[in-house]
Amino acid sequence: MKSFDDKQILKAIKTGNNEMVLSNLYKEMLPRIKKFIMRNSGSEEDVKDVFQDTVLIFYNQVKLNKFDETKDIGGFMFSVARNLWINKAKRDKRQIHIEDMEETKESDLSALDDLITVEKAKAIEEVLDKIGADCKRLLKYSIYDKISLKEIAEKMGFANEGVAKTYNYRCKQKLISLVKDNPYLISLFKE
Repeated sequence: MKSFDDKQILKAIKTGNNEMVLSNLYKEMLPRIKKFIMRNSGSEEDVKDVFQDTVLIFYNQVKLNKFDETKDIGGFMFSVARNLWINKAKRDKRQIHIEDMEETKESDLSALDDLITVEKAKAIEEVLDKIGADCKRLLKYSIYDKISLKEIAEKMGFANEGVAKTYNYRCKQKLISLVKDNPYLISLFKE
C-alpha cells in the first residue's frame, strides 16, 4: 500500500478522495495507538473505540478547516487518542502509566476542545435516548428550536397547549432525574 505524506492526506480529505488515505492512516497509526492503550490497561475493544473517535476528530478538524497544517498528523492523532484514552480510563478508574504520557502542547488545545465537545455530545445523546423518542422530540422543539407550546401541540398531535405543557414538564423532570443519577455527566459539564 502506498504511503502518503501529510499534504497528500489533507488534500485528499478536503476533496473527498479519502478512502485510500484513511486506510493508510489506519495502517500507520493504529499499531502505535494500540500499543499505548494496551500498555495502559486497555482492551482490543477500547483500541477500536478510541481509534475510531480519533480518526473522526481528525477528519472533522480537516473538513472544518480547523486543522493547523503545520502540525504533524501522526503526532496530532496520537495526542488526541492519548487524551481520549486518559479520559476514558479516568472514568473507568483504570490504572495508567504516567511515564507513557507526554505533556499536552498548547497547539493541541483546539483538538482537546473538540474532543470535550464530542464527549459532551455523546453523553447528552445517551441521556436523551433514555427518555424516549417523544420526549426527545418535544424537548428539542421546546429547548433548541424554541417553539411555542401551542405549535408543539400541533406538531406532536396533542389535544391542546395544556397537554403539551404537562408533557413538557414530565419530560424535563425525567431528564433532570437521569442527569442527577449520572455522576459522569455532571463531572463532564463541570470541567
